[in-house]
Amino acid sequence: MGASRTRDPSSETSDLGDILQPATRTASDDSIQGFGRKGSTPPMTRLLCLVWTCVLLIAGIHSAFAGGSVLSIGSGEGANGETLGVVISLDNDTQMKALQFDLTYDSGVIQFVSGSGAMRGANLTATFGSSGPGRLRTVFHLADDSFIPNGSGQIGVLEFRLIGGKNASTSLVPTGLVLSDPDAQKVPLTGTQGSILVTRGPAAVPTFQIVTLKNPGRTRTFRGFVRVENGSGTAPVVTVNDAAVVPTSVDADLYTFEHFASADEDAVTIFVSDTNAEGTGTDQRVVIVE
Repeated sequence: MGASRTRDPSSETSDLGDILQPATRTASDDSIQGFGRKGSTPPMTRLLCLVWTCVLLIAGIHSAFAGGSVLSIGSGEGANGETLGVVISLDNDTQMKALQFDLTYDSGVIQFVSGSGAMRGANLTATFGSSGPGRLRTVFHLADDSFIPNGSGQIGVLEFRLIGGKNASTSLVPTGLVLSDPDAQKVPLTGTQGSILVTRGPAAVPTFQIVTLKNPGRTRTFRGFVRVENGSGTAPVVTVNDAAVVPTSVDADLYTFEHFASADEDAVTIFVSDTNAEGTGTDQRVVIVE
């Protein structure tokens, strides 16, 4: 038989059973051993490190996109011809020195009138320009060494004249947003849009619809009906061949009267008028008498 050999455990590679042994701490080596060879990174530790790295990376990305300030454009409604103030608000998580944005809207519904700083932005200087219909370049800035501190609330107002018809509406969409701090550094900024609704169409003088119905039971007699739009709220003035008649109200905007034509009247002219805050409206109709 050959000579016996003494095994030196430290010179041999651990087998699978050795790798899966629980971790032990030796007096001569303060390192954690087990789940792998001494001096190497255990597989489970490598896995945990990878998972933890991914968690930190995702958290960092989320934080980068979640931060920043928000510019909010207000909404409102009103009648054609009115001037409406739209509130401009800022929720800023950093000090503000200047703000710029382009506001897009339907120029057939509203027209820009003016704007200024307000509330938190009462000291802001406002300047405006346009690159085309329905596009308003707005700049708010502080000319001195002051700044607007972190916070939220109204910083300005934009005034628009409503020119659209009834139920016309437009979105107010902020684009090209730029916010800078006291060091002239650009900071993250997002925007939320507003809207404007026209609740009543253009004011106008009264208009009329005149209808006549012959009385089949009485010759040379007819009944007239007058429908009034944009009226004064009272009965219109009605004449038949220059003779005044008193109309009777059927409902809020509808009036009626009766006329008997004389033997020498082959035709009669019905004339109607009414006056509101915008002026006087008139209309007439000729009726053939049979």
